[in-house]
Amino acid sequence: MIDRPLYIDKIKPYINTTFIKILTGIRRCGKSTILKMLMKKLEEELGVDHNHILSYRFDSFEYDGMTPKEIYEDIKAHFKDEKKYYLVLCQDLKQIKMRIFHRKINICSLSCIYTII
Repeated sequence: MIDRPLYIDKIKPYINTTFIKILTGIRRCGKSTILKMLMKKLEEELGVDHNHILSYRFDSFEYDGMTPKEIYEDIKAHFKDEKKYYLVLCQDLKQIKMRIFHRKINICSLSCIYTII
């Protein structure tokens, strides 16, 4: 994995904010790699338990055919305590009906502490 400190350093100040962070770019330019690096930094530098980092790859067959409501319920099921959770949504978010999904995530934020990367 090629270290990308420029991108990581630009994203890090926004990790514990309510802003949703979006990485865009052409295919195979390293977006997923940067997200993996961020997850590793959360664990190593911020001491975040790996069970508090939720990662979803919507290009996987695992989520094929899931509705936004089903994805929301799956995410919500992981919130087991009052500690902060980090939600990492990767790959092909366009596959989900984003308007509905975004509304569900906002509802989830009323009862849970999390940050979306």
